[in-house]
Amino acid sequence: MKNLSFVFISFLIATGSFFFNISTLASANDTLYANITSSQANDTIIAYGNNPWFVILDVRTPSEYATTHLSEGVNIDYYSATFAATLATLNKSKVYLLHCASGGRSGQVYTMMQNLHFRRVYNMIGGTNAWTSAGFPGTTFVAPVVGALCDTNSAFVSTPLNQTDSIQLTITNAANSVLSFTGITGISGTDFTTNFNTGESILGARDYSFNVYYTPTDLISDNTIFSIQSNGGIINFYLSGTASAATGINNSAENTFSIYNDNVSHVVSFNLNNVKNSPSIISIVDVNGKLVYEQQHTGQLVSVDYSTWKSNMYFLRITENGISKTYKLPLIR
Repeated sequence: MKNLSFVFISFLIATGSFFFNISTLASANDTLYANITSSQANDTIIAYGNNPWFVILDVRTPSEYATTHLSEGVNIDYYSATFAATLATLNKSKVYLLHCASGGRSGQVYTMMQNLHFRRVYNMIGGTNAWTSAGFPGTTFVAPVVGALCDTNSAFVSTPLNQTDSIQLTITNAANSVLSFTGITGISGTDFTTNFNTGESILGARDYSFNVYYTPTDLISDNTIFSIQSNGGIINFYLSGTASAATGINNSAENTFSIYNDNVSHVVSFNLNNVKNSPSIISIVDVNGKLVYEQQHTGQLVSVDYSTWKSNMYFLRITENGISKTYKLPLIR
């Protein structure tokens, strides 16, 4: 699993002991672009090691890639009709080592990535031709690698008893091939739940975000190791939570919304008391994390027909002005 820090490479650059001629760098704030040699590219790979934020982006055709490629290089074909759209969806905060066969295509993509405001891009001059000529190794091996783009320690502090708090976590496929999931452990039977979908699959260099929810049912502290198993390895998240005694029903949101559940007509309504002209996003997920309802609303009264849903516990999330809160929503018929 990729886990080295940016601190190491940042230190090398700052002390002038790194591999680039500083005149080749064009930077603004924390943005960094550089055209580098194959030798410098090899040093870059060594320096970044197993960092999940580091992507070797190979923009050659799939047949070129299959012949030989840099280890863990992710192939996105420059000639594909969807290349520009795919490039625009990549995480712009990652560090990219970009190359093609000789430098022509990667030079074009290098400019595209700057225009798209990617933060750190290194373009290998001469591509794989220069890489091979310098005696650096290639491979035909492909395999995914799971990594975390977030803190793997999540602490829920003083969550009101029987109310729900949540945090978003993000994982990535830090190598090539398709990352798929085989299961999760350590969360069932605890006061933690998640909307993680084991049916998801992640292509190389792509990310997947999900939520973990904490709903304390007593005042005893909770701790667990939440593990995700995949064909690219196992990743562990360390979850902890403490509860505080509630002084009333949903006090923190009392002035934000009210809930009216008509369990005869099977319609649940939300009165968004504080909403004026700004839209709110109403989301409801079931205990398995499946999204069953999501809409943007500007009106104060929102009604949702749940007559076709299973009788169960659900989670309600209301997002207003970029701030989200999640609450238990029992819909028992």
